[in-house]
Amino acid sequence: MARTRWGAEAPEDARAAKRRLVDAATACFERYGVAKTSVEDVATEAHVSRATVYRYFPGGRDELVLAVGMREVSRFGGEVQRKVAKQPTAVDALVEGVMLTVAAVQQRPTLALLFAPDIAGHTGVLAGGSEALHRAVVDYTKPLFETAQSQGTVRADLDAADAAEWIIRMVMSLATSPSRRRPSDQRRFLREYFVPAFLPPKTGRSHADR
Repeated sequence: MARTRWGAEAPEDARAAKRRLVDAATACFERYGVAKTSVEDVATEAHVSRATVYRYFPGGRDELVLAVGMREVSRFGGEVQRKVAKQPTAVDALVEGVMLTVAAVQQRPTLALLFAPDIAGHTGVLAGGSEALHRAVVDYTKPLFETAQSQGTVRADLDAADAAEWIIRMVMSLATSPSRRRPSDQRRFLREYFVPAFLPPKTGRSHADR
């Protein structure tokens, strides 16, 4: 049986092969859109057969969408962590983290793959938000919450998994149904309606007492 060609140079190992296929999928998604990209398109872009694509990504296009999106999440996550680390409080970090992520989803096609409306109903792997995305958000936010809990600035009983889901749902809502608010008003909205889910119970003092 003839070896499958990979263009000018074959990958050295399975990891390199998957990286090449993810590169090819990224190019196809940006060129044709997710809904119109087929496994055949990705195979052609990578100079391999469809069987080769399925060998490394048994889930086909759905799995490729997830791989492309998660690679961008990994790249972008580091940027967000560095930026929110400069915020003075956990509340500020939460607000800025959501603001930065929503803006990135709207500006970066590969990151938007995990949130794009045209994916809904087409990719079972991503329906309702992927487990991989959820795990990534837990990993990125858990250190922040643990530090804030030790300082008493967020709920002591805060569950990292539930908190990550709430963050993902807020980002998905704002990214897919953009708000017309100015950035300053968007931050106010997040502080008033998003952040309270993370805060400790009030001590009983009225607003006027503070």
